[in-house]
Amino acid sequence: MPPLVYSYETAFDLFRGPTAPYAILLLIALPLLSLSVDRMRWWLLTAMFFIIPLDGMRLYVVDAALLHGSIDFGYHPLLEWLMRYSRPLFMLIILCMLLSALRFSRGWRTVLVCRTAKLLLALQLFMAFRMMLSGLTRTKGVQAMVAAPMLFFLLVPFVSSWIQSMADARKIALSIIWALVLLHLCVFVQMIHSLDPIIVNGRSYWASTNPQASSMILALTIPMLLWVIVDKKFTRQQRIVTICCLVANVFFLMWTGSRMGLLAMIVGALVFFRSRLSRGVLIIGVITALVLALEAAFGEHSSIMFHRITSAGNTRAGAWEIAIAQFMRSPLLGSEGAGYAESAYLSAFGRFGIIGGGLILAFVGSLLGELLQLRRRYKHTEHQGLSDCLIASFLALLTVAVFEASMLGSLAFWVFLLLVLLALLAFTQDHIRRAEYDLAYAQL
Repeated sequence: MPPLVYSYETAFDLFRGPTAPYAILLLIALPLLSLSVDRMRWWLLTAMFFIIPLDGMRLYVVDAALLHGSIDFGYHPLLEWLMRYSRPLFMLIILCMLLSALRFSRGWRTVLVCRTAKLLLALQLFMAFRMMLSGLTRTKGVQAMVAAPMLFFLLVPFVSSWIQSMADARKIALSIIWALVLLHLCVFVQMIHSLDPIIVNGRSYWASTNPQASSMILALTIPMLLWVIVDKKFTRQQRIVTICCLVANVFFLMWTGSRMGLLAMIVGALVFFRSRLSRGVLIIGVITALVLALEAAFGEHSSIMFHRITSAGNTRAGAWEIAIAQFMRSPLLGSEGAGYAESAYLSAFGRFGIIGGGLILAFVGSLLGELLQLRRRYKHTEHQGLSDCLIASFLALLTVAVFEASMLGSLAFWVFLLLVLLALLAFTQDHIRRAEYDLAYAQL
């Protein structure tokens, strides 16, 4: 296999060499299947969430190879192949979803996009516009101006239209969980092949090139895993697989040594189990015991991980001070040189000024208002699991945003997860309205 760096020059490498016949077959078959098979859309969602982290790894490998020449990172051939063709595969998935959007139908749904989602789109478009005005990031701004509305359409109103019942909402959760399972399997295969790309300086990089990025993915998906485990509408086999996935999530999350990830996991778990304390204590206790047993098997690596998690060192104060100084320099539109500080909120103010900061605060305020309404309407109902999952996921994400500029990205797992969660939030609002209408009609 040629060095990784040489296969990334264009997005059409999948259609060259020995992979060309299979790529052409996929290009013809997948769009046709996406138009004719309803189940195909859930597979496409799984494939999208599976490919995104691998594409991030590919970019890191390309950058390193361009700086240092062709490097053998020690990846398993299967993982290397997936990374090699992650971008054309991702584009093929997007194409299939765009074609399946031709069958777009809202069904009984009246609102496909909630108010909070519209504010997020406004924030993304303003950031893209602001970058287009900048000399250093003009190209990225143009790309974001095209990508942001397209991905928003695919993952909010379009995916929201798929959710016509609670059964469909559960399929969304399973699609994301199957992607996690595939990522865990890839990591375990890589660990058997070589630990070098997975463990660096005693910290787990999981399916990423950054332990912080890995910890965000692992922490933000835990509320969804907990929902599947406690909701008996899922099958026993699905719940058993999800328990195994949860153990792997917590295991690798602890191994990243990320205090931010640990905090987000605790916030998500506590919020989810706030009304199920006895069951939550049992599940968390069992998972913790299993994770500690696994961590102990890795000796010196686990000691490095525990030392980092219990450290009181402040690694973000410097970046926050820079963002504040950049905002003070240009309060209205922010400063071109601000970069992304290790906080979504400070980055929005520092790089995009009062307008960008105001939009992100409006997004947070709107989200919290809609979550409070959701909590009141679904409390003590059979659908409380979905409600608790959404509230816990969003609060965990807002916690992560204090320490990472997660909501300001574009092609990132947690951004895609945020958009899908907003699609689920819109469904719950429609579901509540329909239940209230049916009740009022029955009382006539």
